[in-house]
Amino acid sequence: VENDKDCDNLDIIMSVGGDGTFLKTAKIGAICDIPVVGINLGMLGFLTEIEKDKIEYYIDKILVNNFFIQKRSMLNVTMIHDDGILFSEDILNDVVVSKHSSLKSIEVACYINDSIFNNYLADGIIISTPTGSTAYSFSAGGPIVDPMADVMILTPICTHSPYIRPYVTTDKNTIKIIPNFGNERGIIAIDGIEPYYVCTNDIILVEKSKLHSKFITFSQNRRFKKIIN
Repeated sequence: VENDKDCDNLDIIMSVGGDGTFLKTAKIGAICDIPVVGINLGMLGFLTEIEKDKIEYYIDKILVNNFFIQKRSMLNVTMIHDDGILFSEDILNDVVVSKHSSLKSIEVACYINDSIFNNYLADGIIISTPTGSTAYSFSAGGPIVDPMADVMILTPICTHSPYIRPYVTTDKNTIKIIPNFGNERGIIAIDGIEPYYVCTNDIILVEKSKLHSKFITFSQNRRFKKIIN
């Protein structure tokens, strides 16, 4: 499957690769409203359900509909530049706004529902879904959140204040980010794909998406894949 036009007459979509491949595939599945299952051929495979030495076993389960479907919430990210919308994308993991090359920290004004929440001095900021809480946000010190929770996680990257911590808010809110890079440009990455440039005073809006992703699992209570022995 290359895009949503290829989804006609499909019952499931199978992602073969690592977590990056799965994120791209899951987005197509969400647009088509088709469940997705991942076969891990990468290193971590935190999002994928099936390891390569168990493919035949789990394929047999899928063929007899012996699986569960778990709905995962997504976020919509809109970037506004010079009063025009540069892009609007749906994400499953996270959006990251960060400096490009300078060693200096950046200033990030964060609003929740148009009310100022915080002004960060940091290397950047991450807004993630519950599914994305175990990705970059976790590496930056963010909490692990139950993937079925209806929340967004806001995690600063290398903040210069010892009193500023990650924040979890309901996904009924809208988060607005306005960065200040000085005379330079920064970058914004959507689910880890090739980033866009972002400028000082550009506006990034993050809110709950109308889409959701359907994960195929083989345990009704599956939350996180065990990666530490």
